[in-house]
Amino acid sequence: DELVGLFTAAKQKRQVILVTHNANLVVNTDADQVIVAEIGSNTGAGLPPITYRTGALDDPDMRRAVCDILE
Repeated sequence: DELVGLFTAAKQKRQVILVTHNANLVVNTDADQVIVAEIGSNTGAGLPPITYRTGALDDPDMRRAVCDILE
């Protein structure tokens, strides 16, 4: 909870860019913009593909993606 408070206070004065696997930080700090990265299946021909989705937590599709990560 202390970490969330620090990010929320910092957000009032400056832009904060946070990279995390912890979706709780995204939700509890009320992130303005979220980027969800997903890795595809490995076909054996090089690296697996990575796709990115971006949006706000107000967007139902983005909220669903974040909730899926939380579960």
